[in-house]
Amino acid sequence: MANPVEAPVATMTRSPTAQSSTIGLEIALPTLVILGFIAFLVTGFGAGLGQVQPLPVFIFLGILLLLLQLYLSKDRSLLRTLYGLGAATFGLVYAAEASFFPTAPGNFTRKPVTYVIINIIAVIVFVVDAVQRHRANGSVQDGAPVRASASFYRNLATDFAGLAILFALSSLLLDSLNTRTVLHVFGVPQSNPYVAVDLNALFGVSLPGNIHTLEGLNLALALVATVVWLLLVVIIGAFAGSGVNANPGSPQGSNQSAFGGFLAALGSIFSRGETQATYSLRSVLQIFIWLIPSFSITLVSQNVANYLNKAAAAQTGNTGSNILQLFNPLSTSSVNSFPTGLEVVGLAIVAFAAVVVAVALAEFNRQVIVDTLLELGTFIRVLSLTLVFFSLALAATNAVSILFNIDSSTPFQVGALTIVALLAFGIYALLANTRRGATTSPATGTGGSEI
Repeated sequence: MANPVEAPVATMTRSPTAQSSTIGLEIALPTLVILGFIAFLVTGFGAGLGQVQPLPVFIFLGILLLLLQLYLSKDRSLLRTLYGLGAATFGLVYAAEASFFPTAPGNFTRKPVTYVIINIIAVIVFVVDAVQRHRANGSVQDGAPVRASASFYRNLATDFAGLAILFALSSLLLDSLNTRTVLHVFGVPQSNPYVAVDLNALFGVSLPGNIHTLEGLNLALALVATVVWLLLVVIIGAFAGSGVNANPGSPQGSNQSAFGGFLAALGSIFSRGETQATYSLRSVLQIFIWLIPSFSITLVSQNVANYLNKAAAAQTGNTGSNILQLFNPLSTSSVNSFPTGLEVVGLAIVAFAAVVVAVALAEFNRQVIVDTLLELGTFIRVLSLTLVFFSLALAATNAVSILFNIDSSTPFQVGALTIVALLAFGIYALLANTRRGATTSPATGTGGSEI
């Protein structure tokens, strides 16, 4: 018989880390639910807030994405964790400023100096990551001169290749905010510039016409970095032709031709260079990637606000009828909003996937994506069922506000998202039960063993 004292002892002897983690969840999860509830109530009953009506929902979704990043970032140093939070926060603030305060006098997304600062920071971050990579590979030694070798030139070529990609990407993003010259080639219509970074006007200099804008200067620097990269490839070829192994770690016998050595060096540049250049670009790309989930949840919050406004206006003069419509998932408002609901789901998936990619890139670990995919089923099941009860709680609160004459509008009708969530939960539960039944079914025969 088990000792009745064992259970309390086991509880008392849990590690402090486990206890603190449990206490943290006991506080964080209810807080998140309450924050989300308040955010949706403010947005739903805040039709008079104008452009900032979706902002509470956006802030709540932003908090969820930040927590998702922290959850996925299990093996990152404190410095990189803080940097990741900073990059994510910048993306969220940028998206909120551009979407909810587009004409505000202090809108920093419309100030040219903002993009100059971002450009400089991106280059600094790239250089720091490149130096760290060199140190990790033993190419840079503290207190010792850099050894001029084929290996060094190969690593330097990788750095300039990454630098060319960085400047080209920056030029493309700035062009998309300006005249869309590049995107217009691919069929994207040109429009009035959102912001134009004219360096001559900003700093009082006299740069030539082709590089007086920041995107033009970035494009020129990308071409310069490409030229340097090509010259370094030629130098590596010269090392290969002279018999110096330009690909350390690979065998090079006396019977290997100069051309063979050059091909081996090129193979090393393109095979290892891609990985190393991505490593150097990972922190910079994290800033750009976070713009994807940030603008995705901006559109999600705006779509949610639009649906709530339409549902609020779709009411009859009968109080009882209005209350019944709150819980009718097949009401006119709910059915008409079904395409919007699917769009919201799609944008949420994009935001989720972008955060996962950002974390995997920052940690330089594909296992983050694999682990996330393994947990995706549980995540969908929990989220879909939670969303159903969350929608019902909002609808019940709406009914209370009608009964107490607080607000007669009906924004929180159980709508398309609830139907989609129920379908997702039902499909997942059916597949899980089918898989479990196939796994646990007894084998035929007398042994009675399980497959």
